[in-house]
Amino acid sequence: MFLAPFFLAGLLAIGLPIILHRIARQERIKLPFASLMLLEASEVRDTSRRSLRYWILLALRIAFLVLLALAFAGPLMKAGTATTEAAQLHAIVLDGSLSMQYGDRWARAQEQARKLIDGLKRGDQALLIWASGRKIELAAGPVGADDAGVLRSTLATLKPNLDRLDYGSLMTSSQAWLSANGMAAHVHLITDAQQSASPLRFADLQAPPHTQVHVYDVAGDQSDNAGITGVDVRGARERTLTVNVRTGTSTKQREVVLSIDDREYARKPLAQSVIFPQLQLKSGTHRLRASLVPGDALPQDDDFYGVIEHTEPSVLLVTHDAQSDEAAYFAAAIESQTLVPLKVVHATAPSIANTALQEYSAIVIADSGLLTPAAAKRIAQYVAAGGAAFVTLGPQSARLQNEPITGLAVRKTTSDEQRVAQVDDSHPVLRDVAGWRAVRFMRHIVVALGEHDRSLITLQDQSPLLIERLADAQSSGRILLLAAPLNRDWNDLGIHPLFVRFIADAAHYLTGRDATAMSYTVGAQVTTGIIGGVGGQIFSPSGERALQLSDLAGATHFVPDQTGFYEVRSDNRKHWLAVNVDAREADLAKLGGEAIARWQALTPALPASTEVVIQPAETPPRSIGWPLLVAAALFLLSELLLANYRLTIRRDGTGTGTGTGTGSGEVMQ
Repeated sequence: MFLAPFFLAGLLAIGLPIILHRIARQERIKLPFASLMLLEASEVRDTSRRSLRYWILLALRIAFLVLLALAFAGPLMKAGTATTEAAQLHAIVLDGSLSMQYGDRWARAQEQARKLIDGLKRGDQALLIWASGRKIELAAGPVGADDAGVLRSTLATLKPNLDRLDYGSLMTSSQAWLSANGMAAHVHLITDAQQSASPLRFADLQAPPHTQVHVYDVAGDQSDNAGITGVDVRGARERTLTVNVRTGTSTKQREVVLSIDDREYARKPLAQSVIFPQLQLKSGTHRLRASLVPGDALPQDDDFYGVIEHTEPSVLLVTHDAQSDEAAYFAAAIESQTLVPLKVVHATAPSIANTALQEYSAIVIADSGLLTPAAAKRIAQYVAAGGAAFVTLGPQSARLQNEPITGLAVRKTTSDEQRVAQVDDSHPVLRDVAGWRAVRFMRHIVVALGEHDRSLITLQDQSPLLIERLADAQSSGRILLLAAPLNRDWNDLGIHPLFVRFIADAAHYLTGRDATAMSYTVGAQVTTGIIGGVGGQIFSPSGERALQLSDLAGATHFVPDQTGFYEVRSDNRKHWLAVNVDAREADLAKLGGEAIARWQALTPALPASTEVVIQPAETPPRSIGWPLLVAAALFLLSELLLANYRLTIRRDGTGTGTGTGTGSGEVMQ
């Protein structure tokens, strides 16, 4: 294939030097001559060398013309497919979690990554992965071994953050970034091999097919770390605070310092549980900070931040009518308990929108179907922030598809009379089992339990009657839900002595229970409390905006990346969000060598040498006209030098022209 094939007609010009050389040859003419006896002897010339130079000169001229014609015709050469032996994909994964900040672990991790980059073979592909929390980021690559400088420069910019790494989540996501195009893949995990990073199911560590996992432990020998794992608050009126500590093995003298609203409240010597009794708190929101002093090699877990809503013990009772018998029965039962005197404040569903719910120790709702969607949402947010609620289902709830506060599916309303079949008598509000078996339930609502729900009382048809929703990752509060109202048409619970004791125990349980100072962990999704359409502002512990103004209109959730107190301002109100590191990430206990070996053995070793064909990108054919033109120039130069030598005049007056005749006295052999 040629760019300009018509230039090939120039090949006809090779006949010109042939013709010229043919004409230049002279035939020998024999002439009679007298005796040579009187002539002087002359040099004997060997015409065979002159004949060889003749043919070489002819060949150079022909080659010059051929190369010149081909150079202008422009022959095209198509690029072939490259084949490389043992080409593999190497994914270098760096553990960027909090524990990698301990000592010099991160420096060792970077050094190990550099060794892996330097060891790449020609034809290999490599990429750099940074993993921490829910973030599995492709930092650089994939690039070839010749472009490994990109990986080295990116590696220098990476650093660990405050998140926790779960090895199971890492391996589950590996299929997304292992695009090997048929290559055998190697995952090089550079980590401190924390035991707390291991998933609940060992099978989650399975790598994708044709992938081998290599674990590089850079933790070293030192792994002792003390830190605060949590803060518990007990009591309703006089609070007792307990700081739970992971003490470690160091003999260094340390103290636990408790600060309330940025002021030091008290300090005590370090122990596994440090108790601060009878906290003197005013009504309102308080910021608690427990600190270990002095700090250690991992200071991020030496501080624990929490927010506590301290209120005078009071219960908000929501009914359809504050003057009804139902409201009177509930109020009398709540106020009957004497362990912690409670004040009952009556409210109706429409008034919830203008009520500061955080001022109440608990909320009691008689028939949650009375609530408007806005009121139900506010109560759900109150519970998520650590509040407590007692909810009954009634005629209004039966008309709904889902209970408005918990979201439980409402299946049906049954009219078959039922008795109590099972009671969880280990629960503090269900100590009178015999009394429950005496209650008749003519009607009740059947609901489906959720993942975090627990059935405390079960009826004969196996439907739950009393349900407790426990705290989970999205909510730190607690809900008790009774699937029947206080109504004579539904049951006779109100005429039994059990009713007063049950409501009093439930109120004490919800308002005086042990609690954890409300806090979140770095990397978790946090409810901001900003109402859509109203907007607000969120400031990080460092005083900067946590979200851009353009993102605040619908910012019902955000993911914190710092520890400390976030300030949220919305709807002319201000509240705080406490954020801490995950206590599991600060536990530096290591995986055993046997566990790591089992992990790496989940995927068999790859073949030592695998021939892999790498398909290059489609490229157009390339012309070789210029190389041919250069070659033609070299042949022309050689022809000129040789022709000049043939035409050189000898000192004896004879020439070396192209003719074959001899000079005077020259003897041909």
